[in-house]
Amino acid sequence: MSNFVTYVLTRIDMLTKKCASQMLEAIDLSVSKDITDEHQLSDEIKIPNNETRAAMAELESGKGVSFDSVDALMADLQAHD
Repeated sequence: MSNFVTYVLTRIDMLTKKCASQMLEAIDLSVSKDITDEHQLSDEIKIPNNETRAAMAELESGKGVSFDSVDALMADLQAHD
């Protein structure tokens, strides 16, 4: 990968900029933040969907289920089939 510095300048409508800013904020970046080789954006940015966010909130609130082993997890999963 080259070490050249480059800038990207573009004109976009305010709604698009607002949406992009919100998406970048979700991954702790901003429109104006420098992105270096060590912190470059990947080809695919993964932001949790609503179902995943709900599951994360459930776990954070202490309502989730945990298992002591993979075998216990698998047994629980198979019990619900």
